[in-house]
Amino acid sequence: MSRWTGLEAALLRMARRMTMQEFADQLGVSKRVITKWSNGGRSVRPSPEYQAILDELLHRCTNGERERFDRLLRERDRQRPEDAQRIRWCLVVDVSPGEVARMAQLELAVNAVLDGPFFADPV
Repeated sequence: MSRWTGLEAALLRMARRMTMQEFADQLGVSKRVITKWSNGGRSVRPSPEYQAILDELLHRCTNGERERFDRLLRERDRQRPEDAQRIRWCLVVDVSPGEVARMAQLELAVNAVLDGPFFADPV
């Protein structure tokens, strides 16, 4: 990755199927920092120190994790500028706190919808 933003860091975390806390532990930062990066998206640029750590985490990915990360990056790149206008919506899902894998799946699905084209071209 040439330059990490909060969006790419979030995609790496999702590709590795890690919770925010697990990802924070891997980076040696607080969960609050990961939340800030995720919420800031493309406007957040981790410091050069964390850029290097993110590069190392990417290097340590399994083949499956790397494939998921590459797929998420392709989805990010497919977004057209006109798709950037968003409609505000809310999703409420009842998941038990211990269902970490289910929460990660839901997060991946929601982010795929939010970061991908989801409206058909006008007729």
